[in-house]
Amino acid sequence: MPFRNSIILAASLGLATAPVAAQTAPAAPAPVAEQEQQTMSRAGTIFSLFAKAMDLENIAEDEKDALIGCLYSNTLKTISEATGKALAENPQIDASDPTNVYLVAAIVCGAREAGAPAADGATDPSADPATR
Repeated sequence: MPFRNSIILAASLGLATAPVAAQTAPAAPAPVAEQEQQTMSRAGTIFSLFAKAMDLENIAEDEKDALIGCLYSNTLKTISEATGKALAENPQIDASDPTNVYLVAAIVCGAREAGAPAADGATDPSADPATR
């Protein structure tokens, strides 16, 4: 009988300490909310810029096709994360400038080559066409 009582005692102690262990255990790391928010915000910017690029006459049809293909083959989150990574690896590029975001995203998507000269106005799909 003493053996049975020790098992019951151990089991009851285990149950009694389980809630305490759950309360004192470190919380699961919260998702990197700020980074996720930046990724989603940049994804919206990229989608908007790619959509505006479709209306610009001075962006080559090949580039437009590559942008659409990239959007079709990848999620906006994936494109945004890759763009964010490229921007982080190149701190000399102003990541707050929509033109730079467009150019880097277009390079990430393979629609442009890095260092390729841009057509007149092709680098600024963020500008309102009516203001040009």
